[in-house]
Amino acid sequence: MLRKGCRNCRRRHVKCVLPDGAPSCNKCVELGRRCELEPRFRFKDVRYIYRKDGSGRSKFVFAWDRRQAWMRVSNPVSFVIERWDAQESDEAQSALVDESGENPAIQHENLPLNHPSASDECSPSFANQQSPVSDEFPGSIPRDPPHSHLSPREAFLLRSYIIKLAPWLDVCDPTCQFANEVPRRALHNPMVMYALLTVASRHQSIMRGIDEVEASTYHGRCLEYLIPALSRPEDTYDDNLLVTVVILRLYEELDNQRDKKCHLLGSSRLLNTVSRFSSSGGLAEAASWLFLRQAIYVSLVQKEPWELCLENYESSLVFECPNGDDASYANVMIFLVAKILRLISHSRETASTDLQDWLSLEESVERWNDERPFSFTPLRYRDVDVEENRPFPELWMVSPAAAIGMQYYHAAVILLQIHKPLPHLTSAFEAAKIRCHAEITASTHLAKIIGLAISNDTTENANFTASHLLCCYGYCLVNPAQRRGAASFLARVEEVMGWRTSWIVEALKKQWRELDELESRRRG
Repeated sequence: MLRKGCRNCRRRHVKCVLPDGAPSCNKCVELGRRCELEPRFRFKDVRYIYRKDGSGRSKFVFAWDRRQAWMRVSNPVSFVIERWDAQESDEAQSALVDESGENPAIQHENLPLNHPSASDECSPSFANQQSPVSDEFPGSIPRDPPHSHLSPREAFLLRSYIIKLAPWLDVCDPTCQFANEVPRRALHNPMVMYALLTVASRHQSIMRGIDEVEASTYHGRCLEYLIPALSRPEDTYDDNLLVTVVILRLYEELDNQRDKKCHLLGSSRLLNTVSRFSSSGGLAEAASWLFLRQAIYVSLVQKEPWELCLENYESSLVFECPNGDDASYANVMIFLVAKILRLISHSRETASTDLQDWLSLEESVERWNDERPFSFTPLRYRDVDVEENRPFPELWMVSPAAAIGMQYYHAAVILLQIHKPLPHLTSAFEAAKIRCHAEITASTHLAKIIGLAISNDTTENANFTASHLLCCYGYCLVNPAQRRGAASFLARVEEVMGWRTSWIVEALKKQWRELDELESRRRG
């Protein structure tokens, strides 16, 4: 069988172009990767054939005869795998023939294979056995598919990730890399597999109200692969490493009351160090945009200083044709929200800021809204009507990405209204009036964010955005019906998604009570 393309290009499903005489393909040179060229021809192992037997066909199975005579070899035999670019390989693979005259033992790497028994179906057993063949020799010796060695529990967790969690991550990725490509990678990469099992197990434990011993065990095994990978030279970092760290970051976020943010720091350093991830396309870029949303959550809700280098994102294809699809246009607004949060973070650190920077961002946000495609206009809109038990507006969007994009637009308006510094020489009265107007505007846009989440209930990621904004600016809601609706919405999010929000409800009730008391005192 003729093999086309290097390993990197085949994994990323991109066209591999190798100029004559070049040691690396164009894509690997562009991304700064080591081009892993393989033998041009791949030979399949033949176990049996069908041969004519009279008027029919019979199956003839090839098997070694027990009396097979083997030639004894005094010195090791080296098998050289020629590269398909006709160059001599300095990394030729070798296998040694045992002095006892047995079959050649091909070098192999540990693959995530195990044979579960009834006693270990509900315990982490992934990668307990070694595969008898190396990835460097695809097809040389037949092997069972890796997924056939997952225990029933592991298969359930992987399926749970694909069905429940991956849509959260792929909401602004039309190619759905985390639902389609990441599970495929996991079948051959134990580090990625353990990351998926870790986050799926934690989500299951939250939903079922059981302890997290299983998730902690998977997490520990994932770290056994992750820590050595991070300690290697930076030119060896690949998208599997980035995906693992980003998935483990979600694992931390699910326990949002005890979030240690260990993997947040790792993701920031990885993306800041390997800038090509943010604009390389495919899985790496999808993971980069996912982490940008994770960084927004930490900066917004947990008030952590902004550390992610946003300049690396500016070379993304998202900005070359933002109107090409809903996801790209939504990502542009997500990027603008990140820039606003970076400005807020820097303002806290320096206690000074340039008002022009704020005005420039404000102009960019409004331009995005003015130029948004028709797909970002609601299919159906109904305004707030408390008498009809509709405390938040109803907005049906045509796609999940459009719903998320509009949520981030309203979030950007809230951030600009609340945090934009006042001009110099502003009087006390003007400052009070501006502050009051900002909170009224914030409550209006917050209601639309919640409305988008409720109206597009199949887009579960929209619940995260609404929860984050309620945590920070829910105090701006003054309408009793909207306050009750917000509390009910947050309770529903925890029930359906496992995202802990009860602490947000308690904090909001306390804030509303204190504000109401102050308002009563002011009115006498």
